[in-house]
Amino acid sequence: MTPGRYVCGARIRVSVPGLLMLLLRAGVDGDTVRDVASHGGDLRCALETHDGSHAEILCENDEEGSALWARWTDQGPLDELMWLPDCPVGDAGPGGTGDGCCQFLGHQGGHTWEVTDPELERCRAVMSRLDVLTFGDAWPLVP
Repeated sequence: MTPGRYVCGARIRVSVPGLLMLLLRAGVDGDTVRDVASHGGDLRCALETHDGSHAEILCENDEEGSALWARWTDQGPLDELMWLPDCPVGDAGPGGTGDGCCQFLGHQGGHTWEVTDPELERCRAVMSRLDVLTFGDAWPLVP
């Protein structure tokens, strides 16, 4: 991998019952609680590599332009869920997609399009290889 800006990726494991209790205390509705809990309690920091508190988005509130974020430190445990407004910045730079940042307002580090997630890149590489193995020379599928 080339030098650059990367997602932190720090992890914390939270018991599903513990996560459920935090979600209910945060006033999250039942459908969202079930959705978040179905992903288990393995959280991974989505911010650019940094010092200090880690954060991962748990669910969005599109109507209000905010999202529920989990925050923790390297010492753990996860004990804070916060509704934070969305980062309003869009990727308008040269070759930009115009997509909005998927972080919270005032996040530290780069916007989502400015950082690389090595774990996601590895998954994409494996999936691409699986597609070639599955479809052979016909990949990529073209109409």
